[in-house]
Amino acid sequence: MKILLDESAPHEIRHWLWDHEVHSVAFRGWTSMKNGELIAAAETEYDLLITSDQNMPDQQNIAARKLAVLVLPTNNVTALRDRIDDLRKALARCRPGRVEGMG
Repeated sequence: MKILLDESAPHEIRHWLWDHEVHSVAFRGWTSMKNGELIAAAETEYDLLITSDQNMPDQQNIAARKLAVLVLPTNNVTALRDRIDDLRKALARCRPGRVEGMG
């Protein structure tokens, strides 16, 4: 799966998802993009956008998109590290046009 990490998601996540191709918004040079513009660019190359922006699903029509969005409950690396299994389970549930959480 090709995954893009939003600016709000900790970049350390890419090391935990070693079996996926993971890039950050900063790596792509997309840091100045607004959410709608970012999603439009991302869906042409990525399967999933990971964000901790709790408002993104309410601000964007994800159902009309070709990629999935996973919303993290926090951007705290320590808290997320303790929930790697939950993160992987959430990845398995991700489908294009849907928003998932870690539960």
